[in-house]
Amino acid sequence: MFVVCILTGCQKPFLAPATTGETKPVPEFRAKVNGADFVAELTGAAIRSDDSVISIAAETADGQKIALAVKDSGVHLYQLPIYSTTEVGTYVSSVSIAYSSNAGFYPGDSGGVLEITKLDRVNKLINGTFSFKGFHSDNQTQRLITDGVFNNISY
Repeated sequence: MFVVCILTGCQKPFLAPATTGETKPVPEFRAKVNGADFVAELTGAAIRSDDSVISIAAETADGQKIALAVKDSGVHLYQLPIYSTTEVGTYVSSVSIAYSSNAGFYPGDSGGVLEITKLDRVNKLINGTFSFKGFHSDNQTQRLITDGVFNNISY
């Protein structure tokens, strides 16, 4: 449930730079879901130092969501294996069907990777890439999330 909380608690709309002359990095979060573009309008991220969790979430204008959560090992290539209780990627369709990288009955049902490429703890920004196969156990369908990129997501 931690991943779902991030979607409602830490989302930030992409905003134009302030008119004060201050420039902030523009957040970006995009991927492909079964080949169709997923471009986020809302993003959020959190790093919990007490239990060492990194979580990143995004939502499109039509309500699709992608969330990723892993145990914090900093800049690192994380595996999102089937059956994992600590490393997971999720995709929720616009009609609220959830697909998860840790669900399934057989090893090929799900899984994936998340690579944190930059973790700026001073400016509180995170960058990375991801891909995973999400599985929905009830109807035994999959969604392939590819070409995932996120940059300048604040936490």
